[in-house]
Amino acid sequence: MSEVDHAYQARFTEALMQAIMTVSIVDEPGQPRAAFVRSGEVIDAMLSMIALLSSTSVETKTPAKTRALCDKLARKLQRLIAAAQRSPSPFETINSELRS
Repeated sequence: MSEVDHAYQARFTEALMQAIMTVSIVDEPGQPRAAFVRSGEVIDAMLSMIALLSSTSVETKTPAKTRALCDKLARKLQRLIAAAQRSPSPFETINSELRS
């Protein structure tokens, strides 16, 4: 992967989160406004976008390069998940599996 433009990445990350929240908003009359994020569907959609964007990269021109990129992304994802789990959640979750 080439040099990272951190400002662009931050703007893109913010736009992604806004899009996820916008799509997930549920407005029920007489109920507080809430966002119900369907993590599985969001993750699957994002993986599809990663695949589409990666398909035109020089890093996926051969099966060996594609495997190397996937391995690199998997390691980075593991680190990001661990960091997110150590940080306080930016929102309240109602997922009973995550409650202590």
